[in-house]
Parts: sequence; C-alpha cells; structure tokens
Amino acid sequence: MQSVIFESVIRQNGIVIAINNIMTRRELLLFSLFGLLIAINLSYAGWEIKRAMRYPRYGAMVATVNNRIYVIGGMTSHPDTAVRWNEEYNPALDTWVTKASMPTPRGMGVCGVVNGKIYVIGGVRANNIPVESVEVYDPVLNQWSRRKRLPTRRYEFNGGVIGDNIYVAGGYFPNPGSGFYSDTVEVYNAARDSWFVRSSMNVPRVEFGATVCNNRLYAIGGYYFNYQNANEEYDPLGDTWQTKRPIPLVRSGLACAAIGNRIYTIGGQRFQPRAVYAQVERYNVLTDSWAIVESLNVARVYAGAVNFNENIYVVGGLTRNGSITTSLEKYTHLSGIEEPIVNIKLQIGNYQVYPNPFNSQTAICFSLSAQTKVSLEIYNLTGRLVKTFNAVNGQRSAVSEFVWNGTDNLSRRTPAGVYFAQITDDIKKTTPLIKIVKLK
Repeated sequence: MQSVIFESVIRQNGIVIAINNIMTRRELLLFSLFGLLIAINLSYAGWEIKRAMRYPRYGAMVATVNNRIYVIGGMTSHPDTAVRWNEEYNPALDTWVTKASMPTPRGMGVCGVVNGKIYVIGGVRANNIPVESVEVYDPVLNQWSRRKRLPTRRYEFNGGVIGDNIYVAGGYFPNPGSGFYSDTVEVYNAARDSWFVRSSMNVPRVEFGATVCNNRLYAIGGYYFNYQNANEEYDPLGDTWQTKRPIPLVRSGLACAAIGNRIYTIGGQRFQPRAVYAQVERYNVLTDSWAIVESLNVARVYAGAVNFNENIYVVGGLTRNGSITTSLEKYTHLSGIEEPIVNIKLQIGNYQVYPNPFNSQTAICFSLSAQTKVSLEIYNLTGRLVKTFNAVNGQRSAVSEFVWNGTDNLSRRTPAGVYFAQITDDIKKTTPLIKIVKLK
C-alpha cells in the first residue's frame, strides 16, 4: 500500500502534540479518527474557553432566551462606572453581535426572563448611586421599554425567576450616612407590572450568589460585616427560608447557575489577604451536600453565569490582577464525579501532570503546606474510579508525586481518552479535578 508523509500539530486546550512519521493511508485514516475522538472527549470535559465578548466589564446582568445569551450593562472602571452595553452571544456559532443599548446605565443589578423578554432590575451607576428603574428588553424587536420601578433602591443584590415572578433579595441600602445591609425580599410580577413583599432572608448580605433550582431560590455566600458561608433556600409556596449546608469556601462576589438538581458556585473573592478564586463547587439540593469540580481557566469575581442547554457559560468579571476581562468560558458537566468535601486546613498546591498527554506513564506532582498523608484517585470520563494510589507520608514544603502507568486497579491497561485525578489528604480534603489525557 502506498505510503504518505504525514506531519501535523494537534492543538487542544493548550496541548501540543507534534507528529512526524511515515504512514500508510489506512494508518493515517485510523490516526485521524482517533485524534478526532480525543478532541471530542476534551471538548466535553470541564471548562472550555470560548470567543470573548467585545467589551470588558464586570457586574453585568446575564440571561438566555431564544437560543442566545445576552450580557447587559455592567461596570467598566475604577471608580466604578456603569455602562448601557448589550451584547448577544450565539453559542452555536461562537459569535457576538451588538444589540440595542439599555436606556439606563447600571451594573450589579438583577435580570430575569419572563415570556421571552429580559427584565433588568435595579443596580448601581457611577459613585455608588443606586438605580431604581426596571427596564425590559424584547429580543425579537430589539427594543427596550420601562416598567414599574423597584420599591427599595439598593444594589449588589441578587435573585431569580420562579414562574412569572422575579425575586430580588438582600443588597446594600444607602442612607445619608453609611447605609446598611438588607435582608428584604421583593417580588416583581411581570404580568401585572406590580411589586409585593415576601419574607426576608435569615442573613442580610450583599454580593452573594443566587439561582433558582427546582422552583426554589437559593442565596449563597456574600458579605455582611464579614464574609458569609450562609446557604439559604426559599420556598415560594410556604414563603419560608430554610438554612442549608454552608458553602465550603467562604467568599463574596461569586456567580451561580443550576443544572438539574445541582447548583454550581463559581469564582468570587476575599480580602486580607486579597484573593480572587477560580474554584467551582457543586451543591446537590436533594442530598444537601457539596463537592469540588474542575476550576475555571480564569479566576474572576463579579462574573455573570447562566445555564444554556445544560451547559454553564461564565462571562466577564475582575481578574486576580484587578483587570476587567472579556473572557467567556463554557462548562460541560461530568456525570458521576462528585466527591464530598469538608472544612480543611491543609493546602495542597502547585500540582501538575507531566507529560500530559502521555503514552506509557505520567507523573502527578504536588507540594504540601504541612505534614500529612495524601492519596490519589483517578476517574474516567463517566466518573468511574479506575485507579487508587495508597496514602503516602508528606513532609512540610516537600514536593511529592504519584506515577501512573495507565493501568486500573486490576493492572489492566485503560483505553485512551480523558481522565481526572484528585488528591486527598487524611481528613478528606480534595483538590480540584486535574485533567489527564492518555493517548494509547
């Protein structure tokens, strides 16, 4: 069979593989199909960088309707200055277009979709001036109109949509003096263009994450004279708030989105010392339990997040160096991988995998902040445990490693594909999932 010269470079998620070989046409076809399968597996694993939006901002309002994602308003500079920008993202084409600007510049507000229209409520403009107006966007007509204003002017609040009602909760209520943190819950009925009050949250706060899951509103984290780990569930039928298991990493400025029975808490920040997080946790509303999942590619605070077709899109925000980003990331959830986590003191850091991708073996290296025992577990793409390494003793500031030769716990060769490693200490602290690609 005739041979051909094949020279190629495969690039996927920062992975570069150089191939320079003489292959038969049949081998070339098989190799190409195999490469395609690897690329498909990678595209279904965790976070993926997508095309950035045109204008950098944080604290924007994000919503999805008619198979599009809209990023509206937000803040652009220090001191904070709000904008009116409205960008539409097409996930199928990975493209952005500019749409009609919002009448009132604002950021840090609440938005929700009712009957195919986007309602934007409250927020803040320059110099911490709150915005009371409610404006609705019709994506079909590409037009804005006004609705009845928010009764209690406030900003850095959050909420969600249940039925025809948009719930807004908490926030900072400015006074002539220093102002105060709010626990107030107000509800906007889109059909009647009217507001009514419901039971207050248990914990007043600002900059918390919120989303609706199973027709209940969840308020998670935030700030109230200190960083809060509160996780509250609101039942609209009983008009009651119930305290649930607290978020593991206490912080504010996080984003939330729900897929099925699970809520994803994304990014956020703390001060003293300053920290902006890439961490993502997953909360199971049925079991009242938390798990750590794969971290963002770009650590950020004040980002927008939305569920589109059972995938999470996270856009914009402030990064660790304080710059405003245009970055957009897409998360495809991995069924089966869900490890419970508890409050931890040990830090496992600077972990890396080399080589990655690998053929015969790879080393998972990490450093420890204290002496402890650590173990390693490796999962396949479906979440099934394939390999467990026994715990080893670690020394303070020492670098340790596990070497995986690509076999399972029964010493059988595992197939090529995407795997995830997780390091665990002796009190069950786990690192975020570490992606590994096995070539053959």
